[in-house]
Amino acid sequence: MGIINCAGGPTLTAPAKILKRLQTLAGCRLDVLNFPFRVTALCLFIEEYDSIIRGAYPDFELVLGTYPYRL
Repeated sequence: MGIINCAGGPTLTAPAKILKRLQTLAGCRLDVLNFPFRVTALCLFIEEYDSIIRGAYPDFELVLGTYPYRL
């Protein structure tokens, strides 16, 4: 289990921040990365971050959201 915070908006340093934070988790043999519902529902850059992570760690399973969204 690991918890990291948001890297912020899409700045030039955000991808490096994300990958640095995940490097520690990857070293602990992370196999599933879960984006919580709040991030998937509110983050304007989730698709970009998803792409960055999948590119760097193609073996991670990425789960978008902790539960289905209902109105």
